[in-house]
Amino acid sequence: NSQPGQKWPMEYVASSLRRLVKKLKEVGGREFADEDLRESIKLMNRGRKAVRDYVTDWINAERMPSYSNDFSWIMRLIIEYFGEPEAGVQLAEQAVLEQRERVERGIKGVQVAEDPVRLFICGSCITMQADRIDKYGGIIVGYDDYWNRAMVDAKVEGDPYENLAEAMLSWPYERPTIDRGRWVAEQVLKAKADGLIFAYHWGCQLQSAVARMVSEIVKKETGVPVLYMELDQLGKQETVEQSENRIEAFIEMLSVKKK
Repeated sequence: NSQPGQKWPMEYVASSLRRLVKKLKEVGGREFADEDLRESIKLMNRGRKAVRDYVTDWINAERMPSYSNDFSWIMRLIIEYFGEPEAGVQLAEQAVLEQRERVERGIKGVQVAEDPVRLFICGSCITMQADRIDKYGGIIVGYDDYWNRAMVDAKVEGDPYENLAEAMLSWPYERPTIDRGRWVAEQVLKAKADGLIFAYHWGCQLQSAVARMVSEIVKKETGVPVLYMELDQLGKQETVEQSENRIEAFIEMLSVKKK
C-alpha cells in the first residue's frame, strides 16, 4: 500500500513502470519519450474529470437520468480504458453534456423506478448484474473501485513515471483497511446511498479478506444497512440465481425501510 512518509513504494512502482515501457519498446519496436507519457497523463486527467462530473450530476439528480448500466459503463470506459482512449474520453465528455440536459429537464431513465433504492457497490472484478438491480427497484450510485481511481489526477510536470506512481499510490484502495473503510463511508454519505453491497470472489485475498471489516466500518460510521457476499461469476453462471435472490431481498428490505 501507499505507506505515507515512505519514499521507496513510489520509487518501486516508478521503476516497474520504466521496465514496462522498456519491454513495450522491445516488443513493439517503438520509442516512448517522456513527452508521450505526459500527453497520455493529460488525456487520462481529462477522462477522470469527465467521470467526476458525470458521477456528481448523477448522485445529485432529483430523478435518476438513466439506468445503472449507463452509470457503470461510462466509469469503466475511462478508468479501464476500453477501446481507443481518445475516443473514450470524447464519448465520456459528450455523455456528461447529455446527462446534464436530462437532469435539468427532469427526464428519468426508462427502466428506473420513480424512487429507487440507492446502492453503493464495493469490491473489484465483480458482476453485479446492474440491469437486474434496476428491475428490482434499485439504482447504483457508486462504485468504490472505479471512483477511487477517478478521484486522483496525475501531475503533468516533472518525471512522468514518478507522477504516475504517486497517483497510483494515492488511490484510497491503497490505504490501510481502516482508512479505506472510512473513505467508503464518506462516499456512501455523499452518494446518499440507502444501502451498501460489498461483493467479492472466493479466493480473492485482496477483497474477501477486508469485505466484512469495510462493511462494518461503513455501517458504524453511517448507519446504512450493508450486505457483504461472495460471488462466483467470472464468466460463469453457477451462483447467479442465488446471488440475485439475496440482492433482490436486500433491495426489498431497503425499500420498505425507505417508505
